[in-house]
Amino acid sequence: RRTHARYRVQGGADVRRVNGAVGQWTQVGILSMGGCFCRTTTPLPVLTRVRIFLRFEGTEFEAYGVVRSNVPYRGMGIEFTGFVSSVESQRLKWFIDNLQETPVEPAATGPLSRKRDA
Repeated sequence: RRTHARYRVQGGADVRRVNGAVGQWTQVGILSMGGCFCRTTTPLPVLTRVRIFLRFEGTEFEAYGVVRSNVPYRGMGIEFTGFVSSVESQRLKWFIDNLQETPVEPAATGPLSRKRDA
């Protein structure tokens, strides 16, 4: 079970390896405070550390993360490990709090809810 509720969104992300100069543009279909799923035909390997620039409906966020899942030709799940600044995490929280969508998967509650999001 996941710590954070996940939402369907339509947006994009430039995903690049940390310290990498070249990124790849992906489509973001799922978003939570803990991470996102980026659709791409060329997902990065699991455990790759990334810097991700997310863009949704005119709102942008910049975060650091790690690839937690890789589905060949479909995409990759990225767990957020930190934000460039506290403003970035506040902006993401505001965006999620103002989504009109119902969560795809609500946040878990109770003692089994310690599994990390991606």
